[in-house]
Amino acid sequence: MDDDVAFAIQLIYLIFIVIWVFIVIIVKLYTIKGVAPFLLFLPLIVFFSGIQAGPYVKEEDEEGVFEASFLAIGLLVLVPLLNWMRDGYGGDCRQFIQMILVGISLTLLSVLDVWTCRKYMRLNRHIRLCFETMAVTIFLIVINEYALNANYSRICKK
Repeated sequence: MDDDVAFAIQLIYLIFIVIWVFIVIIVKLYTIKGVAPFLLFLPLIVFFSGIQAGPYVKEEDEEGVFEASFLAIGLLVLVPLLNWMRDGYGGDCRQFIQMILVGISLTLLSVLDVWTCRKYMRLNRHIRLCFETMAVTIFLIVINEYALNANYSRICKK
């Protein structure tokens, strides 16, 4: 692999580590209970593995990694939660909606491509992976938060 491309891949993952830490601080994800504190490490693990593997990954290795439509997955997860929240969510609604909006935003950002010369076009896949990793983590945290704060007696009316 070209050293410039390997360095660029590693740089992308370093930048996304900083972005993830920024999101965790701004949205106060560190305050959420349950399994959320453990989930916060998921993007860091993925990003550090990207830094380690960056110099060795070939273009054909990347082909099968980027196939699912995270926009559809995100909407499938978040739309029912927004509806259920109306009736029986007992947690911090502002933070909950903020997490949902951040998850949707990250999902939408994952579909953008940066056009560049052919040599660097594969960097788009790594950028997409970073956004998708953060979005999926946010979705998992949202599900965890909902499960911890739902008033099931109001949702599951007899």
